[in-house]
Amino acid sequence: MDLSLDEFVTGLIWMSLILVALSSLFSRWLHRKAEKRITCVRMVCRLCGRVSVAERHGKISHCASCGKLNLYRGNGRLG
Repeated sequence: MDLSLDEFVTGLIWMSLILVALSSLFSRWLHRKAEKRITCVRMVCRLCGRVSVAERHGKISHCASCGKLNLYRGNGRLG
């Protein structure tokens, strides 16, 4: 099977486009995984809005800024 120069260049262009698409999908997958990991350890205070790293000692933590109690998964509720 002999390839002409046109067929070779067309195949090379298609392979480079496929390689770019696959690398971008892999990069987005890694980025989403990192964002999910960061979200798990982040705590937002329900009163002052300060973002800090949560210590995993229980479901309730104290804000370092205002000292109020916060729930890990229930940061949107007041009370």
